[in-house]
Amino acid sequence: MSLKLLPVDEVWVDRMVRLCSVPWERATVEAMFVEWGLARPGEGVEWEGGSAAPQFAVDADGELSGWSVELGAAPPDPDMWVHLPCALYWPAFGAEEPDNVDDEDEYDEDMPRLWARRPDAKRAEFHAERDRLAALITARLGTPEIVVTGAYDSYRAVWRRGDRALLLETTDDIHTYSHYDVLGIRLQRYDLSLTDLGS
Repeated sequence: MSLKLLPVDEVWVDRMVRLCSVPWERATVEAMFVEWGLARPGEGVEWEGGSAAPQFAVDADGELSGWSVELGAAPPDPDMWVHLPCALYWPAFGAEEPDNVDDEDEYDEDMPRLWARRPDAKRAEFHAERDRLAALITARLGTPEIVVTGAYDSYRAVWRRGDRALLLETTDDIHTYSHYDVLGIRLQRYDLSLTDLGS
């Protein structure tokens, strides 16, 4: 069992809240990505890559920094969405527990150093990180409109912002072929289907 955490703090929560409030115009959003180090000036942003092809941040040497966002359609398309991964837990809920206590998380070596490792973490620590981020968002936006839980430890809290929604959710991590459960902050258009964890 293992937990990986990005240092998502008040600054990153404020950024996601701000992104939920500005005009969703491509130039505006991409300028914010540059400001936050998620994109380089003059370079393209990987819109529509989704979980399969995230927009990876790089440092001054061109190395992966550890931060990334998964992106839907480019704004102002109604299918625009942004997902910031915050924590990963292995094994994913529903996966078989390791047969051997010495079994290792095979993707660990691929993660940049920015990810803090807790190799012996229990799932309760993953939940604690979820609760910490929920408290940071609640301090800024108030009580979520909806909190739903479902099978396989899935979770979604929804803060509505007009026709938009800021979500804190736990789901399987498509980027690693569901090797992990991922906790992330997601922005998208508000939709009543958000009460259904199948959406």
